[in-house]
Amino acid sequence: MAALSGGLEHVLVAPEAAQAEARGQSAGLGMVSGLAWAGLKRQLDRKNPGYDA
Repeated sequence: MAALSGGLEHVLVAPEAAQAEARGQSAGLGMVSGLAWAGLKRQLDRKNPGYDA
């Protein structure tokens, strides 16, 4: 968004086919990121108990 605030003349936009491919590659990441976040939080709880107090 910050790049677009200066106008479009210096911003390269990927073709629609490339955007669609990138969307398809990241389609299942929502579930994976939820699992990863839970694991990272457990690790933080072990290594630094009381950080959220």
